Amino acid sequence: MSISWQASDGHAHHILDVVSRGADGATSDFVISSWTRCVNQYGLDPARPRSPDILEAAMFRERVERSGDLVQCSRLEMATLYQQLSEPEAAVVLVDADGLILHMVSSPQFARDGAAIGFRKGALWSEDQVGTNGMGTCLVARAPLAIRQDEHFFAPYTELTCAAVPVFDHTGKFAAVLDVTSTSRHHQQHSLALLSITAQTIENRLIERGHKDAYPIHFHVRPEFVNSPNGGKLVVGEDGRICAANRAALSLLGVSSVEALCGRRLDEVFHATLDELLRASVESSFHPVPVMRVNAPNPVHAVAQRPASRVQARAIQRGVEPTPVARGAVGGMGPIGAGLGAGMAAGGYPAAPARDAGNGAPVHVGALSSLQSAASAQAQVAGAEVARVATGRTVVDYGEPRLASQRQVARRAIARGIPVLLHGETGAGKEVFARAIHEDSPCSHGPLVAINCASLPETLIESELFGYSTGAFTGAQRGGRRGRIVQANGGTLFLDEIGDMPLALQARLLRVLDERMVTPLGGEDSIRVEFQLVSASHRHLPDLVRRGLFREDLYYRLCGVEVVLPPLRDRADKAELVRRLLALEGAELRLTPDAEALVLRHPWPGNVRQLRHVLRTAAALSEDGLIGPEHMPTLGMAPPSMTGMPAAPTGPMRGMYGDAGREAHGGDLRDPSMHEAMMRIPSGYVPDDAQRQLSPRDELLRALELHRWNISAVAKHLDISRNTLYRRMRNAGIPLQAEPEA
Repeated sequence: MSISWQASDGHAHHILDVVSRGADGATSDFVISSWTRCVNQYGLDPARPRSPDILEAAMFRERVERSGDLVQCSRLEMATLYQQLSEPEAAVVLVDADGLILHMVSSPQFARDGAAIGFRKGALWSEDQVGTNGMGTCLVARAPLAIRQDEHFFAPYTELTCAAVPVFDHTGKFAAVLDVTSTSRHHQQHSLALLSITAQTIENRLIERGHKDAYPIHFHVRPEFVNSPNGGKLVVGEDGRICAANRAALSLLGVSSVEALCGRRLDEVFHATLDELLRASVESSFHPVPVMRVNAPNPVHAVAQRPASRVQARAIQRGVEPTPVARGAVGGMGPIGAGLGAGMAAGGYPAAPARDAGNGAPVHVGALSSLQSAASAQAQVAGAEVARVATGRTVVDYGEPRLASQRQVARRAIARGIPVLLHGETGAGKEVFARAIHEDSPCSHGPLVAINCASLPETLIESELFGYSTGAFTGAQRGGRRGRIVQANGGTLFLDEIGDMPLALQARLLRVLDERMVTPLGGEDSIRVEFQLVSASHRHLPDLVRRGLFREDLYYRLCGVEVVLPPLRDRADKAELVRRLLALEGAELRLTPDAEALVLRHPWPGNVRQLRHVLRTAAALSEDGLIGPEHMPTLGMAPPSMTGMPAAPTGPMRGMYGDAGREAHGGDLRDPSMHEAMMRIPSGYVPDDAQRQLSPRDELLRALELHRWNISAVAKHLDISRNTLYRRMRNAGIPLQAEPEA
């Protein structure tokens, strides 16, 4: 980049000509308006360039301190945006409401070149100081805009292209401008899109910082967008009155300003009180729940969470460092309580890393669901030890030829450092197979680092994978934190459910895989890493690629060798696996012939994970060590067509769900005689139509029709969250608003 301080008579003449004559057909109206203000209102002359005023150091520090939380809430987001842009000849800039550059992220070379024309921290870039420019003109327009090279008022700035968006504080007041300035000649529409997302995230963080003792509520008409930057956000006080709202919330609620919304009770906006919405959120494991808006025919999906101050206080009481609050940036689940990150126990507290009993290397277990406890985390690690024998090596089969063959293929691939992609149903043993691959690899002396991409909020995935530097955000650990990729250096990185990784992060992951360099959030220095990559998914990635939900280049980078794990129902070693699992529970445990027949013919939709759970339960129920069908009640339950029929919501919560919660399920199923008939169904009974292998889409349609398209009932029937159901419907191409056929 070469930026010089020079004047151009031709450029000045063109500006004055346009100002005097009006529109020229080539210059946008807002640029002409800015040029006109510069000449007529500010008295600037395009032929006499001016450099921006620079504040003295002491005065600049005072202005930064006076900005309050603005800079603190912006640092991490700006560093993340700069990394996403991947453009060395660019800078991400934050200016206050007066045009003062408060913070800037750029390469050292760009900073040195920019300083020559006053493009540096402490400089005033308001429109009345330096004419038309992205930052200053956005301050006037208070709307997103781009100023390309010759559109700048002064010639020395015509090598720059700027994109800028406004930022509003937690009271809805105009607070700052976020800008990307580069020497690129390309149109900055992509920069504007990324800037808008980043600005919304900063605004959400400002709301969080300004109302730590209030209850955050996230909502959207689509459940998958609830915790995205485009999702609405309210904060509500203990008295149930709204304290603040972001711009998305105003739009979703049809309100013109924050002032018009603040002070109103939550039940004046939604058909639910704060207590009711909190209770529903807890019961749904903090997945979005439907709630009706006042004076609106359609519901939104919302989740309420506890105040950040309470979560941090509980963390301090337990003597652990508070983990960073999940940012609503770059798409993702949002702040506190929306989900738990990798290595976190229930309640938002970090869980101690598990340790591999076989070789002593740390095993960092991936993200836990929001209802898992520390004990559940230990159980997950124990599940990976199911097939560990006395030698300390992981066994993936007990006579299943396909698994033995696939392990041999994987062993040859990893010997050459080729990435391995595992594909199999949920619970089929992908993590156990990944452990076996790690033990077979040249990296077996290093750690196995596992992370579940489906269970982490999107913004937590970013910090977990890439880490963060000192001071990246409020509450960050002193000295920063290494990301999972750096932790896997010299070992194996296992990315489970890679098909659920957000598109925004797939580009960063691809870059790391290509360059083997990691840059922590908020940092500028990159770290070189070497690791064996193993990925896994139960979803068909080529189909996701065709539908634009997964990057094609990343798929080819991950899929050096694809290993398909058979489901438990198709495994030839099922009987031996059952005996091995029983041996883990107690030396004297054994199955009766009827129980063994029941286990072997069961379809096991949850695969090995379900099998282990059933056997552990049976072992606990058996008093003499002999396990019969009566000790495995879940295998003898009535078929799906006769179960999972929840009652419609009643009491004060009924209004939250509107008509969706008032679907009739057929009263005859609650009749005592029907229950008696169900009790007479023989153990292990499976209806003829259930014996046929249904596609996932057919299974979904069958459940939807069974429950008359009542989403809540279907989710309960399938034992999944509403979010997961919506995602499966979308992946299967089933319209969300579809109605049952007459």
